[in-house]
Amino acid sequence: MSAILDLRGITKTYGTRIKTQVLHGIDLTVSRGDFLAITGQSGSGKTTLLNIMGLLDRSTTGNLLVNGTDTAGMDDEAITALRGRTLGFVFQFHHLLPALTILENVMMPMMADKGREMPGMRESATELLKRVGLGERLKYKPDEVSGGQRQRAAIARALAMRPAVILADEPTGNLDSVSSAEVFTLLREINKADGTAFCIVTHDAAIAKTCDRIVEIVDGRLV
Repeated sequence: MSAILDLRGITKTYGTRIKTQVLHGIDLTVSRGDFLAITGQSGSGKTTLLNIMGLLDRSTTGNLLVNGTDTAGMDDEAITALRGRTLGFVFQFHHLLPALTILENVMMPMMADKGREMPGMRESATELLKRVGLGERLKYKPDEVSGGQRQRAAIARALAMRPAVILADEPTGNLDSVSSAEVFTLLREINKADGTAFCIVTHDAAIAKTCDRIVEIVDGRLV
């Protein structure tokens, strides 16, 4: 299968006078339908890698190709547009806007892409929320639903632009065991039904073992 994300020799160094190299020559390919776990100890470089994969940060050296296009020469505006239309994000903390309803939160990526609400957006967001089991919570605010339901809403928001890849950083790390299992099952169902690729950073060995691929980072290197 053709690669959606293709990382070639990625390094990341922080600092100017005192330099700290966090990533060392990372090569990694993510294709349609992948269900990938990224594991490693705290400080190993997992989140740094995910941020580079998600076009939230730039590598120091190396190349990141998205759908075959090298992103190295893109300006910030082009990067933002590519990120919004290709990638979805789910974090440990849902980052829903508290003043908005669950429905309005899910509409936000679509509105950001077009600059305003367009016909069909509300209906699309409603269908996504029904899909993740929140069809009865459209008008609720984030603080009016459970932690597991907030994370389901965050997943619906990540799906709003029909991304080819969803990057998830400890998506179940803030949930109890029951909610964690439910959220992970939902991610897997979306992967199977839509062919959406998932890259999941996790400390949970049980979750990692159920993924199709596991890559481990040790001191900034894939092993």
